[in-house]
Amino acid sequence: MNELIQEVDTILRLVLDTPVCDKATYRELFFKYLGLDVKSDTDLKVVSICKKFGYENIVPPGFKDTLSTFDRDMLLQLLFCEKIETQIGRERPIAVTNFPASQASLAKIDPSDPWLSLRFEFYYQGIELANGFEELNDADEQNTRFILDNKKRKEKGLEIKPQDVKFLNALDVGLPMCSGVALGIDRLLMLALGKKHISEVLSFDFAAL
Repeated sequence: MNELIQEVDTILRLVLDTPVCDKATYRELFFKYLGLDVKSDTDLKVVSICKKFGYENIVPPGFKDTLSTFDRDMLLQLLFCEKIETQIGRERPIAVTNFPASQASLAKIDPSDPWLSLRFEFYYQGIELANGFEELNDADEQNTRFILDNKKRKEKGLEIKPQDVKFLNALDVGLPMCSGVALGIDRLLMLALGKKHISEVLSFDFAAL
């Protein structure tokens, strides 16, 4: 995964003529910008910070002092998008690493710390440019994650997702150890051309149709 981070950084330097990227962990950024330790601070503190910024309407009804993992991650994502993402990577790109395992999605868990996932995101000038991770290649673990995700969705009254049998079968056949990344080419092009809105670099702006 570290090699892939370096590769993304090289692409940004070639296309945008940026300096070598900074690196920071998810936990470090929350502590720096919000004074919140996402690993050890209580749910009550997470909620109090949300309320401080006027996000009372997104706090789960009936909250007293604890949140489900689903709700805690939802609030952390809100704070990250609104209060951290807009401030990082201003002068040079930044690679954000060590996301919580609860936000792993299809990424492997860090074998040296089960609280962390092997996942990263790139930001530059307040824009998310890339999202990558070391691919989970264990079909049983992935199936367990799908089951837990649907359990959380059911508890929230959300639509249950059908099991992706073909994907699980493909993992069961065998996927070598690898990492992958989704890089927003249109966002990259927008920055390279000095445009203010992504619609200016799209052949078809579906939002305008």
